[in-house]
Amino acid sequence: IWGSAVHGSAWHRLLRGEDVPAPLTHRRSLGHSHVLPPASRTPAGSRAVLMRLLHKAAERLRKIQYWTRRIEVGVTYFGHQRWRAKQGVPLCQDTLTLLQAAEALWGQRPPGKPLKVDVTLLDLVAHENT
Repeated sequence: IWGSAVHGSAWHRLLRGEDVPAPLTHRRSLGHSHVLPPASRTPAGSRAVLMRLLHKAAERLRKIQYWTRRIEVGVTYFGHQRWRAKQGVPLCQDTLTLLQAAEALWGQRPPGKPLKVDVTLLDLVAHENT
């Protein structure tokens, strides 16, 4: 019923009041996106929002004690056209390194009226594995 013997067994035990520990997971990515307000739907405005999102993502990365090896930047334009680009970075969690990588990617985007921007940090490594 629940699509898996493992999940079904856990649900069965939970429904009977057993304490079932949550399985260990490994976080693989972390990101933020934002639909732009009309005043920010310009190249400069969308870049400013993207950089703010990157600051938030880097802060969150440090808070959860992870490091990243790759950054992805994306823009969704009016008309549903979407652009994405990725770049590897040295194992880091500092905002400056990530800003430099995002800036390089940002320069590759095609022209158009942006509707939404997003940033994703990929290939995450837990602090204890660095």
